[in-house]
Amino acid sequence: MDAGLGGGCFWGVAGGLAEGRWENVCFAPGESAFVREKKGVVPLAGTDRMNPWKLLLAFAPWVVFLLFSLGHSLFSLQMGVVSAAIVAVVMGVLGIHRGLILWSGLGFFAFAVATVVVSPHALVIHHMGVLASGFLLAMAVVSLLAGHPFTEAYAREHTPQELWTSPAFRRGCAVTTAIWAGVFLINTLLNVAKLSWPAGSVVIEVIGYMVLVTGVFVTDAYVKRARRRREASV
Repeated sequence: MDAGLGGGCFWGVAGGLAEGRWENVCFAPGESAFVREKKGVVPLAGTDRMNPWKLLLAFAPWVVFLLFSLGHSLFSLQMGVVSAAIVAVVMGVLGIHRGLILWSGLGFFAFAVATVVVSPHALVIHHMGVLASGFLLAMAVVSLLAGHPFTEAYAREHTPQELWTSPAFRRGCAVTTAIWAGVFLINTLLNVAKLSWPAGSVVIEVIGYMVLVTGVFVTDAYVKRARRRREASV
């Protein structure tokens, strides 16, 4: 250990074990997380490690709801609502679901069970597609306005706690949340269009799936870009 370095020279992880490389990074004991962040000892932002497909898994109840509802009948819609509610509860109990996505899903599907299964309301049933995508859009926008982007709960899994309040971390969460807000906005508009053009519902649904997958790839591209920028700054 070199005392001339103000306390020590340590082997630090730059980029993390997931990338399979170590770098000899020197820092003094007591250095702030911000300083270590700049030296590459800890990630620049947790979002540069966030797995977009794992984030998509968080929407499993909504995907189940969508798949079961493809039958375009009241029975298929009811099956979709009940199945989605069960998946949301199970994921919450197992800890797979967390944060705003968990509570929003539980709240929406509780409402859906009450108004589609227990006591069916024609108006709710007719507009269920718009309500579902619009609810997700509202969740994403409100979380951004409140300063707590919903992707933050998942990005924290990959980030040391001392960096949760860092500007880089919060910015990354805001960007990924904004990407998904855009996805939800487009799907809401598509569901509105479906009400006006029932004959084109199949085409609109296919476009909706494409938008969803595009959201995953755009998020993945942002995550990889953030990682490259972090590595270049080390």
